Parts: sequence; structure tokens; C-alpha cells
Amino acid sequence: MSIFPREPKAIRPIRPGETTLLFLYAGIVGVLGGFGAIAFKSLTALFQRFFFSSWENLLDAALQLPWYYRVLVPTTGGALASFILYFLAKQTKSYGISDIMEAVSLKGGEIETRSVLYRSFSSLMIISSGGSVGREGPIVQIGAMLASQFGQVLRISRLKLSVLVGCGVASGMAAAYNTPIAAAIFVLEIILGNFAMDIFGPVVISSVAATLISRGIMGNRPTYRIPPFTMISPLEIVFYIILGILAGLAAYLFIWVLFKGEEIFKKIKIPAYLKIPLGGFLIGLIGLEFPHVWGNGYEATDRILNGQLPGDLILKLFFLKIIATAITVGSGGSGGVFTPSLFVGAALGGSLGNAVSYFFPHLTAPPGAYALVGMACLLAGTTHAPIMAILIIFELTLDYGIILPLMLSCIISSFVASKINRESIYTEKLKQRGIQLTRGMEEMVLYSMRVQDILRTGVSLIPENLHFDEILKRFYASRSDYLYVGDSQGNLLGLINLHDIKEFLSEKDFHALVIAKDLVTPVSVAYPTDRLADVLDKFWLEDLEELPVVRSPDSLQFLGVVTRRDVIGTLDREALRRRMLLSRFVTKSEDKLLTDYLELPEGYRIEKIPVFPNLVGKTIGETNLRTQYHLNVLAVISPGRDGREQRSFPDPNRKLEAGDILVVLGREDDLRQLHIRD
Repeated sequence: MSIFPREPKAIRPIRPGETTLLFLYAGIVGVLGGFGAIAFKSLTALFQRFFFSSWENLLDAALQLPWYYRVLVPTTGGALASFILYFLAKQTKSYGISDIMEAVSLKGGEIETRSVLYRSFSSLMIISSGGSVGREGPIVQIGAMLASQFGQVLRISRLKLSVLVGCGVASGMAAAYNTPIAAAIFVLEIILGNFAMDIFGPVVISSVAATLISRGIMGNRPTYRIPPFTMISPLEIVFYIILGILAGLAAYLFIWVLFKGEEIFKKIKIPAYLKIPLGGFLIGLIGLEFPHVWGNGYEATDRILNGQLPGDLILKLFFLKIIATAITVGSGGSGGVFTPSLFVGAALGGSLGNAVSYFFPHLTAPPGAYALVGMACLLAGTTHAPIMAILIIFELTLDYGIILPLMLSCIISSFVASKINRESIYTEKLKQRGIQLTRGMEEMVLYSMRVQDILRTGVSLIPENLHFDEILKRFYASRSDYLYVGDSQGNLLGLINLHDIKEFLSEKDFHALVIAKDLVTPVSVAYPTDRLADVLDKFWLEDLEELPVVRSPDSLQFLGVVTRRDVIGTLDREALRRRMLLSRFVTKSEDKLLTDYLELPEGYRIEKIPVFPNLVGKTIGETNLRTQYHLNVLAVISPGRDGREQRSFPDPNRKLEAGDILVVLGREDDLRQLHIRD
């Protein structure tokens, strides 16, 4: 019997490869994210109509309100947001950009649907009523949540799920801003921290798909309408360098005030559900004179870019927008800080541009040019992502006229901000929780994958009363240097190391007196939910090649082992993307175990599959594994009466029993389809 699948007589349909499927999934995620963004934008407009009785832009509507409405509207929005969070959702977990980064790097891309939905509706109340946050936050969260749930339904690996969540973030951001290039770079530069081509492709596909959906329904127009800008004189580069330095300092100030606001609100001794309405009330007070800082701030930013606001007001708005955003976020309001940082950057650049125009009117471009560069600079400083900042301003405005000073200023701003504080606006929050994000594909694999993903279950415990001679026989029949000892309940007691008993091999009298319990030594254990990075640390500390895996810290029920070789193999396969797969074959000849390795064709693997309940009682031939799934059964593993595994040749007429395990060979796609259907 050949161990390689034979082609059936009928023409076999072409099956998509693993990478092709990921591209397909990324496209679907892009479509979902695009529709999610459109839905949130539409709901924002609807609730803005509810709060302001106007379909006009937020700033014009706010300016027409009487003074008491300017206080009442943000307070009411805060009260509704608080009701959703604290009385409907019962204080669900936050899922901002920082939380998504944590989920991607440390949790394998798993995101809770309920939390995201309630947080998004809470954000809807905040943003629509004038809270100083951006709608990109909930839109990105919705895209990430949809991607996570879609990937979990497909039961893809944790690493691919993390990539798919990154695709969801890209789709949400691309649809929110109509910026497909910058959205892809945002994910690669900030969320995933990796530009590998295996990741770049799916992210770009999602970003493009979401943008096509958004443009098809909402239209294709730049977010900000600005006049064409250009450099008037080469001497202007000096002023743009100064702007880059100031933006780096302002970025640090923005982050510091933001987290200081959270700290202040935590110290206020009132119930948590009253803090968001309090924040809305304070935003209302600011809005009595300066409603420009309300909401996304698109309208005010657009007027700064077009020189429609006086210079003294622009300078005031620089400080007031920082304070307003800190109040909204610090009080517990949900939303993004991406758009507010664009507003702050525009106000900073516009203020400098006004000063430069006043002193050097014939050597400089209009203040709007500096406002535009300031937007990118502050974004680069807060996110530490200058490439993304450069691209997003180009896509938001479709203006290429001042790309040279834009690039230089962004690099300077990012450099200055990172020198003052190496953490970005997103990683600072994670740092405060004691979380250090990983970077690079290798680290992502080790931190996103769990022991349960590579657990070896075909290892049995030996009874604690097993005699020494029987222990030796077990070692002779095994290639491992370790035997695991357990009690009658299947709980792990410890291990016996072959090297520890070598000195007793020649002492025959000793054999009759010793049982397994006498030779047991304590050993560190792993749990199914442990990250591979943590297990790797235990390997080095214990100097072991494998670790026993038990159910939990409260239960020592033995589940199997995790080996150093499997961890390295996983890293090799997932991170380095090596396609050569070696399978180990062990045969017994003249009481000796012979080991050989066989290189499998690309796309094939050998896997152990427990017999599904619907297959119990059927013969191997009746399972139709070859005809339906194109899989070859290489062996059947059955539990023996002595607790040891019994391996047998796969006779087509052999009836399968509960507890049997099939060793099958086939294409990765066919194995995946088997798991999905059964």
C-alpha cells in the first residue's frame, strides 16, 4: 500500500491552497468591515440629527444652539453612553486600538463580540452628542470583531486569526477615512508590527475591498477639501523642521494630558456611571464658547486648512482640543484618539504658519500648508508611525504639493517624540498594564500560539506501584528519556528520568524492592493555555526536552506532553514558512526500534484524528475517507488493556471503536475540510 494518495479516476477539482484561502478570507473580511463602517457612519448621522435637530455639519449645528442646549446635549449623550455601559453591558471590557494590539500579539486574535458591540453603541452616543473622540475607534473595533468571529467560525490557527484581525482593522480604517494605502500601513506598522509578504497581501486585499464598498455606497471624495499647496522658497524647510520639533513635543504633551485625565477621573469619588455624564457636562461648558472641539472636529480642521479661522482662535483650539479629548476619554467615554490628534496637529501647524506668515510674508506658503503638515507630524509623533502618517495625509487630501517638507517633518516629529518617550499613544496604555508587546513574526508565533495547539496526547502514565523491572521495559520500548507516574485517578505525581536510574541497573537485588513511586522526582508542568514563549522559558530553566501538561493549576489531571522539538518545529513552520516537512517513522525489528525520516510532498501532512462518533461501528472502508476527503489511513491506534497504545495496520474491514485514533496522510486543505464538516 502506497502511503501517498492515489488520484481517483474522476478528474479532481482544483482546491485552493492555504495562502489562497487566506487571501479569500481577507477579501470577505474587507467586505464585512466596509459594511460595518458604513453602518456606523449612517448611525452617527442619524443620532446627530436626534441630538442637534439638523443634518448639517456638527460645528454649524452647535453654533446655532442656545447656551443651555450646548451644555445639555453632551451631558445627555454621556448619560446614554453610561447607561449602555454600566446598566446594559454591565461594564464590558474595553476594546480600543491598544486592546486589539494585545489581542493580536498575546491572545491569538480572539475578541469578544458582546464587549465590542456595547462599546460601539456607547461610542455612538458620545460622538453624536459632541464628545471629543473620533469615530474611527469603534469602526476599527467592529472590523476587528467581525474578522475575529469569522476566523473562529472557520477554526483557523491562532496565527492566521491574528492576521485576519489585522485585516479587519485595515478594512475598518480604510472605509472610515477612504485611505486604503494608509490603512494597510497602519496595520503593518502599528497593529502587527510586521511587513512580511505573507501578511502584507491579505491586509492590502482587505483594505482595498473595504474601500471599494465604501466608495461604491458613500462616494469617492477627499475627507478634507483644501487649496493646492506648494513650497514658496527653499528657506521654508527651516520652518518645517521647527514644526517637526514642536510636533514631537506636542505629541508627548497630548499623550501625557490624555493619561493624566484618566488618572484625575479615577480619583474623583463618585460612582463610575456618573463620570461619563460629568465628562459630557464639562465638554458642554467648553462648548459654550468653543464648540469647535466637539466630535471628530472635521469641520474645524477643514476651516483651519482653508484659513477660515483667526490665528488667536486656532492657538486656543490647540490646547482646548487636548483638554477636551482628555476629559472625554478620562471620564470613560469610548472613541478613537486618531482623529483628535489630526485636529491638534492642524491647530499647531496653523498657529506656526500664522506666525511665519506674519514675520516672513514673502518667503512662506499660506498657514494652511503648515496646518496640513502639522496634522501628519502630530500623528507621527503620537503613533511613532511616520510612514503611515505621511501616506494618510496624502490620501485624505489628495494633495502632493508639499510632500518633501511633509516627509522631513514627520520623521523629525517621530524621532523627537520617541526620544522623550519610547512608548506610543497605543503602547503606553499597554505598558501601564505591565504588557510588553512583541514585534516580529517569530515573537508573534510564540506569544499567540498555545500549548494545546501542539499537545502530544499519545503518552500514558505508569502506575505508582510499577516495579523496577517493568519500568526498565517501558524505557526499552520508548525513545523518550522520561516516564510519567500517576495515581489511580490519572493525576500526575512526577517523572522518572532515565539518567537518574542508570546507577541502579547493575544492582539486581535493588530491582525487587523499588517501585515507581520511590523514583519519582517533581517536575514543572505546563497548562493547555500556556503560551509557547512561556513554555520555552521552562525548557531552558529545567533543562528538559519535554514537559508534562496538566489540566490547570487546580487539577493535575495528565493530558500529555509538549516537547521542545515541537515548539521549535512550530516556530520553523509558522514563522520561517519552511515548506519541507519531515515525518518520523519508527519500526520494530528484532527487538530494536529503527527510526527513519521521510520528506512529505509540499502541502501534505500526517495527522492523528480521533474517531468521530458518527464513524464508530463502521469499517475503515465504509468511512469513505479516501473517496470523500482524499485521505489515506496509515495506522489505527487503540487503547490496550494495560493502558499502553496498540498500533495496527488499517485493515479496510476493521470496525472502528470509540477511543480509536486514525493516523492519516493527506493534503492540508483536505484535513481542514474534514475537521470543518465533522
